[in-house]
Amino acid sequence: GPGRFEGWPHQAPQQVTGQTEPSPTLLGVNSGINVSNDPSTRAINLDEGLPQGAEKARAVRHMFDTISPRYDMVNRVMTFRLDVAWRKRTFKALALPAGSVVLDLAAGTGDFCRELEQRGLKPIGMDLSFGMLHHARTKALTE
Repeated sequence: GPGRFEGWPHQAPQQVTGQTEPSPTLLGVNSGINVSNDPSTRAINLDEGLPQGAEKARAVRHMFDTISPRYDMVNRVMTFRLDVAWRKRTFKALALPAGSVVLDLAAGTGDFCRELEQRGLKPIGMDLSFGMLHHARTKALTE
């Protein structure tokens, strides 16, 4: 019916207009609830088997610590350097006066903090990954 994944996961969902029930994407994929009337389909629980709580924090930290030496280069390549434009656009959207203090959470290697410093702001960068902070090239993350 309208708004349901018929045959999911084997068929791509169709765009439905005038949908009156919750999005099948949110129900069927994220929550693990089967929204199809077809009993041969099964819901997918993306959280099943993933670490939770402190274990998740350790896993995320380890992953970013591992990729930190190559993070900036990989980020430029994967985004076709759009990450540079995104930071510049974000700075313009903030429209902060010179000397403003900015807290950058999940600062990574400090690209945005460097952008802020160059434009007269006072960034403070924080990140879960010690490896990312170690590879930072800005005082905002190292002092």
